[in-house]
Amino acid sequence: MAYYNVNFPVVLQVDASDYGLGAALLQPTKLLYDKTFDETSLQPIAYSSKSLTQTKKKIHTNRERVPCNR
Repeated sequence: MAYYNVNFPVVLQVDASDYGLGAALLQPTKLLYDKTFDETSLQPIAYSSKSLTQTKKKIHTNRERVPCNR
């Protein structure tokens, strides 16, 4: 894990399955000359996961993937 750097962008990665949820907040270790970054330089700043209870596993979800990039 790395310390948060206010000068660098952050990336939020999330995932879900029938059994649990997970998320990771990532930041690059270095920026390129044009203020972009190489995805191989991402390090976790924070992460979380949660197992679903038997009751929550019964809730129907839409399985279609919806892009969230804007």
